[in-house]
Amino acid sequence: MAHTVYKKRVSSDPETTPLGEETIKFLFRKIKAFYPYYFAGSFAAALLCIYWIIIGRSNDIVYVLERIPSLLLVQRTGLFEKTYIGLAWYLSSMILAMAIVYPLVKKHYEIFTTLVAPIGGLLILGTIIKKTSTLGGASDWFGITYKSNLRALAEISLGTVCYEVSRRMKSISWSKYRKVCFSILAIVLIALSVVYTCSDNTRNYDGLFVIAMCYVIVIITSRVGYFGDKGAVYNNGVFTYLGSLSISLYMFQNIFRLLIPYLVSTSIKSYVLLVYGATLLWAMILERIIHCYKKKRVLRN
Repeated sequence: MAHTVYKKRVSSDPETTPLGEETIKFLFRKIKAFYPYYFAGSFAAALLCIYWIIIGRSNDIVYVLERIPSLLLVQRTGLFEKTYIGLAWYLSSMILAMAIVYPLVKKHYEIFTTLVAPIGGLLILGTIIKKTSTLGGASDWFGITYKSNLRALAEISLGTVCYEVSRRMKSISWSKYRKVCFSILAIVLIALSVVYTCSDNTRNYDGLFVIAMCYVIVIITSRVGYFGDKGAVYNNGVFTYLGSLSISLYMFQNIFRLLIPYLVSTSIKSYVLLVYGATLLWAMILERIIHCYKKKRVLRN
């Protein structure tokens, strides 16, 4: 988002679109990018519920019908919380947060990315952790809105800070010694982040994890480390492809977690491998289907 705004700031083309309209267009592009995956996941979850009703495992058709409004991404407004995909809460929170952050970045880029966003983002995350002990708990109500909305607002604001720091670091000529230090720091922080992600008793380190991720993002995107400078990470085709699968993995993981125990009875290790494998395979298939559909639409136009 900050990258989009900065490109427009340095562009020689005059601004003609009102800020409100420009913000709506930006949000529409973001929704358009992920919505096919979101709809596919919601549709699959609804079909799974209907199938369970048909075979007698469930008789609650209301469960399916009352979640239809979630297709409008209104889960985090407080108006209607129920959804087909519980993990999709972040998409709703992200859109709400971007609707607030984008016009602020566009109107006050310098002061927002260098002062308001870093201080405000850290204070919001610190308040959430202090009051609730964790950044988790998407459905927790936090005074006037969901905790997830405040978290998204803080994290997206910090994302604009990472972009601005990264942009400035690119213009600096770093010594070999410092490049080595940046590379080692990024590798260590990534390793610790993996440990954090795969551990259960890490809620006391949520704040440190956010800061660590900010450092990693800045180092990699600014390419001040050796692996970033050579494009081994940033422009790597394998990582780019895996990144394109992430939204599908995110949407369908819970569906396969529910479906596989019903289809096969197996050990916990085999269950985990089956969930990973099935989700990854389906993500690859869905990515290909959507890619072909989009390509066909472009050719038609």
